[in-house]
Amino acid sequence: MKAYSLDLRQKVVDAYACGDISQRKLAKNFGVTLSFVQNLLKRHRELGTISAKVLRHINHINRPQNGAFFWR
Repeated sequence: MKAYSLDLRQKVVDAYACGDISQRKLAKNFGVTLSFVQNLLKRHRELGTISAKVLRHINHINRPQNGAFFWR
């Protein structure tokens, strides 16, 4: 799944900062899940960032036959 844009993330944070709207209503208004809104606001509050987490992907080409994984 592709990460939500920084623009959308900023709009969610700004709308919540204005007050008078619940996280549930934010999720409905922006067409995202409640858990996304909760995690985004927590990340903004605790880390001061709204950027997406960087995920490490498994390179399946370098996967040996025995099923062991190598991280790149």
